[in-house]
Amino acid sequence: MISDKRMELHIPLVKTCISAARLVASVAAEQLGLSVVQSEDVKLCVTEACNILTLQKIDEANLVFTFEKDLVVEIIGIEKDGMIVPYDTEMSMIILTEFSSSCELYKNEAGCIDRFRLVFTVGE
Repeated sequence: MISDKRMELHIPLVKTCISAARLVASVAAEQLGLSVVQSEDVKLCVTEACNILTLQKIDEANLVFTFEKDLVVEIIGIEKDGMIVPYDTEMSMIILTEFSSSCELYKNEAGCIDRFRLVFTVGE
């Protein structure tokens, strides 16, 4: 779904679909007028968050891009078979916090990350 201030994407967490999510992230960054460098940061963070979900055996994700003053990207993992596997995310979290203005993560009852909220501020 695309509106003036919001885009939503539902994907299976496989390589080709994560690539499509990067393209949507690029469009969202362009809509807000982020620089080329910031656009690359958005794509890197979207990829990294999707990879974390994939490594934890989460099957699908909803990505919501909201752009008004800042670009906010919410990535919500959808697990179908109940077999989430914890994954060491230390290096990935360094990337996410270093390349976004703000990074929040949420864990499920099993302690696995299943949701991200990334904020990218124009001009930062």
